[in-house]
Parts: sequence; C-alpha cells; structure tokens
Amino acid sequence: MPSTICKVCQCISDFKFLFNKKSKFKEIFSIYKCTNCGSCFVYPQPDTSTLQSYYDKEYFLQRTERGYDNYFSNTVKEEVERIFRLNLKDISFYCWEKDYLRNNKNLNSLDIGCAAGYFVAYMKERGYDAHGVEISEDIAKYGREKLKLNIKITDFLNLEFDTKFDLITSWASLEHMPDPVSFFRRINSILKPGGLLIISTCCYGNLARLYGLNWRYLNVPEHLFFFSKKSLINLGEKFGLKVWKKISYGSGFTTKPQAGFFYKFTKICADKLVKIMSEGDMIVISFTKKFFTQM
Repeated sequence: MPSTICKVCQCISDFKFLFNKKSKFKEIFSIYKCTNCGSCFVYPQPDTSTLQSYYDKEYFLQRTERGYDNYFSNTVKEEVERIFRLNLKDISFYCWEKDYLRNNKNLNSLDIGCAAGYFVAYMKERGYDAHGVEISEDIAKYGREKLKLNIKITDFLNLEFDTKFDLITSWASLEHMPDPVSFFRRINSILKPGGLLIISTCCYGNLARLYGLNWRYLNVPEHLFFFSKKSLINLGEKFGLKVWKKISYGSGFTTKPQAGFFYKFTKICADKLVKIMSEGDMIVISFTKKFFTQM
C-alpha cells in the first residue's frame, strides 16, 4: 500500500484502489486515487533508471498505446505543431505575450520534456532565446543535431540554471515526472515575476472514469500521475502561481487516418462538446508568477 501522504496535495489522505494494469514488460502496477485532491497515481513508482528503460527508440517510432507513430515524420511533426498552436490560441498566449512585451525585451523560454524540440524551434522562430530539456537521449539528439537547438539531455530537477525565464512550458510531460511538488517548487525559482508557465497534461475526470481501464492515457508506468483540475490548480497556487487561462479538450476518440465518415463525424462532434463543457481528458493551464516562495 502507498504511504498516507499524497505526493500531489501533500496531505494525509485515504487512497482508493481503482484497478491494476500491466506494463509493456508485463509488470503489474496499481492505480490509486487520493480522496482529498482527486488526483491518481501509479503504485509502486519505479526509480528513474527503471523508467528510462521505457523510453527507448521504439517509444518514438512505433505507434502503440504507450508511444508515438514515428515522431520524426512530417505527419507527426505537423500534428504536434497544430495542437500546441491551437492550445496557445485557446489560452490567450498571444495576448499575454503582446502585453508582456510592453515592459520586457529579449525574451527567453524553456520547454521541459521537449522531445525532439519542435516547440523549442517554434519559439526560436518567434525570436526567443529558446531552450529545452529532455531526459530521453535518443529523441533529444534529433533536436540538437538535426535542428541545431539548445537542448540539455538530463532530468529537469537535476539541471542548474544561471538565468530565469519569461516563459516555461511543459507539454504532456508532467504526468511522467515522479515528484510534481519539486517540479512546481523549481518552476517558482526560475520563472520571472510576471512570466508565464503553460502546462498540458492528461486530466482525470468524468471521461477517465467512464473509460476505466481502457482510458487512452492509462499508460503505466510511463504516466506516473493523473491530475484532477483541482489538484493541479492548487499545486500551482501553493507555489506562488496564479491561473491565467485554462481549457480542457479531447473526447477520447483518437485520430485514425483510415477511419470512416461516421467515426470522423462523431469525433468532431464529441471533441467540440467536451471542450464547450470543459470535460475533456486533456487539460491546459497557464499560470503567471505572483511571488517567490521557499516552500
């Protein structure tokens, strides 16, 4: 059984067992839910070296429930870029940027869990001093060597910074990190006052409960945490971050290029509906920094 302290809300809590699921190596992991904050987590949680074994080349080259379909292909690159551009628009990033630029010049950015660096490249094109950090050497080398990007290959929490950032992003990465509290503590120390943090992650809500064991983001142990909106917002606020904008999207219907008309039409309608109702199984939250805290 897990300890009595939740790694997300840091409270003494009861944990509700949800179900077990096998990893790609046939290990059994359990999913528990914190009754206090609503977030879920994998138990037992593997150490960093064990986790790295799950992020081999296959993870980025072979389409499975746990990985991508050739992450280096133009098709995947264009889809990744389409999603983050849409997310930026939905959370009013460009409005924040325009206002921020009135008092700040020569902006810099950091993308945590940047993979091949597609977002790093996008921000570089926008004139930012763009940086990335990625734990998987196989995927990061592509961004460093092919795209000539400034990407550090290491664990974000182990990296020392000699500067603070105007913009920090974490696209579908936080759920992979073993210590979300340390993540936010570190963000607070390296984000400039008035700067922006953007986090996208899978959201444990009504759709996740509906799909149960078949929920599309229930990848163990690669996904260590499944946050509720409440838990993610509370965690940010605890470390001096104020919500700027938030959205949720994704109905659970995955993109299938060879799908028929009915499937595609249903997906379009379902995606629009959950976005309007704020019931999607992905959440994007942007925070601005209010103050520094030693917590």
